[in-house]
Amino acid sequence: QTGEALKEKLAQLPYVKEIRGEGLMLGLELMGPAKPIRSQLVHAHHIFTGSSSLPNVLRLLPPLNVTDTEVNYLLEALHSVLSQALTSA
Repeated sequence: QTGEALKEKLAQLPYVKEIRGEGLMLGLELMGPAKPIRSQLVHAHHIFTGSSSLPNVLRLLPPLNVTDTEVNYLLEALHSVLSQALTSA
């Protein structure tokens, strides 16, 4: 999948205010702090995301050889974790 296709799918997720970046190097500005989201992704789904100096930004830096299956797993995990964050906010 291209970065643009990934951006389109990420834009449909709950709790996401804005998506910035080029290609696959993306930053998601969330409605709340990114730290608990990062923690859930690591512990529950074994997905590591980058941090940012901005507390509400979650950085995505997948390798260039990422597969569609891996992207779909990321999207499903993000949807699950972000939906939980939205209901607990």
